[in-house]
Amino acid sequence: MVKQGTTGLLTVCPLQTGLMEKAAMQTEQDMLRAEIEFWRDMIKRRRGTVSEQATERMRNAYELAERKLLTAQAASHIGKRQ
Repeated sequence: MVKQGTTGLLTVCPLQTGLMEKAAMQTEQDMLRAEIEFWRDMIKRRRGTVSEQATERMRNAYELAERKLLTAQAASHIGKRQ
């Protein structure tokens, strides 16, 4: 959170900033979970109806979203310890 200080300069309130960062990380993780579910569903529904190349691209997108989620979760756990 940004507030105007006594000198007229803007200052950042650390508690509010920490809460906003935590909320942003949680939102990112929620979006990644939704993306993983989307790709999982697409792969399942489209199996046999699209080319092997298309299926492979969907699997790659699915795996990338999973890796991003794991990275975000690891960062979140590290942040909780500090």
